[in-house]
Amino acid sequence: MRYAEISQGEIPGISRGDEFLLEPYVAPEKPVDKRSLELFTQMIYLEAGTCSFEEKIAVGYTAINRMNIERKKELERVIKKPFQYSCFNNLSEEDIISKRELAKKYDPVVWEECEDIAEKILQEEYLDPTNGATHYYNPRIIQTPKWKMNKLEEIGKIKTKKGYSKHIFFKEKPEEVNFSPKTYQPSS
Repeated sequence: MRYAEISQGEIPGISRGDEFLLEPYVAPEKPVDKRSLELFTQMIYLEAGTCSFEEKIAVGYTAINRMNIERKKELERVIKKPFQYSCFNNLSEEDIISKRELAKKYDPVVWEECEDIAEKILQEEYLDPTNGATHYYNPRIIQTPKWKMNKLEEIGKIKTKKGYSKHIFFKEKPEEVNFSPKTYQPSS
């Protein structure tokens, strides 16, 4: 597996002291089609459109991490899995398309930023700042979700250039998943 490298000051990521933890990203076996890219962009936009640049990347990576853990190499199936991403809950295909078109018109600048983030995540140009997160929630919007009590380990909020993320991130517990994180030590 390939481990991405970052230089100090790029994507802050999760840190414990001076140690940055990274998870491997396994690219989909087949290229992502335009429809899946638009859906991925839409998920990032609707779930984290008002968040920092780094947090948008983190939210995007939850889908990639789920795709890797579930061994499902189809991004669209992971994103549309029922009750995984609230922006798609109980929506028909027509509703999803309608929401997408409204989002593009409502704030085209943020849409383009989310599209660029989605593309660069898929091209492995951005690292996972969450150390393998598969779930997240915003405590300002919802109370502690039931899934938090199950088999997930809290990662916490991520550092961004403006402070900390709005969302709290979680990942599968190590005994549940065959992931072996690598660590990155920023140069002094």
